[in-house]
Amino acid sequence: MSLLATGGYLEEDRSQATRELDFYDLKGAVEAVADAMRLRPLQFAAGSVKHLRVGQTAVIALADGTAIGNIGRLADHIATNYKFRQPIYLAELNLSAMFGSAERAVQYQTLARYPRSCAT
Repeated sequence: MSLLATGGYLEEDRSQATRELDFYDLKGAVEAVADAMRLRPLQFAAGSVKHLRVGQTAVIALADGTAIGNIGRLADHIATNYKFRQPIYLAELNLSAMFGSAERAVQYQTLARYPRSCAT
C-alpha cells in the first residue's frame, strides 16, 4: 500500500492553504492506519531508500522490530524529471506483514448500570 501527500493543508471555511503538508502529516496518517488496525505503536528510524531524499527518510517497523515499509520525501532528481513544483511525501507499507502481526488488546470498562446525573 502506498500513501502520498503534497500541497497545502486546508482548514474548514478557509479559501487558501495555511501551510504546506510535510513529513509529519504523512507520518500521522500512517500512525492512524496502524491505530485503526489495532497494532502496537510503530517505530520510525532514519533510513536510506534510493527514490527518497537523503536525510528525510525513515524505515517503519512494528513494535517487534519487523520492517514493514518506509516513508520520506521524494528525491530531487525524480521530482525534477517529472517537473513537480512542490514537495512530494510518500509512504510504502507491506500490508501482509501488518495483517500478520499481533493486535493490541482492546481496553474497556463496563458502563455503570445506573449512571450518575448532574443536577445544576
